[in-house]
Amino acid sequence: MALEEAWQEETVDRRFIPFIQLHEFEAYLFVDVARFPEFCDSPSGGIAELQRVADNMGSPELIDDGQHTAPSKRIVGQIPAYERLKTSVGPQMAEDIGLPAIRSKCAHFDEWVGRLERLGAG
Repeated sequence: MALEEAWQEETVDRRFIPFIQLHEFEAYLFVDVARFPEFCDSPSGGIAELQRVADNMGSPELIDDGQHTAPSKRIVGQIPAYERLKTSVGPQMAEDIGLPAIRSKCAHFDEWVGRLERLGAG
């Protein structure tokens, strides 16, 4: 991403490895929306709609067409219970989905984590 590259060039510390997440954290939950019922009351039609969104966007990192279509807004629109549970359910669900699955569907995030991993290899 050009902004990350420019930010790194402006920072004199080579240890700085910038990462700018395109949209909010909940985008990563779209990696496996079928897990929502494990964490909160989720109508099956809501899960199906969230899965349709995930399938149509190509990457969870790209889910956000505006103020009313941000990932968390889409989730709350289909699973209203998420609104009051997001600070506990979100992190637990991301942990349950797992880093390998998130990385496999989120190329930008995967690239950044890979850069961090390579620090220990050299």
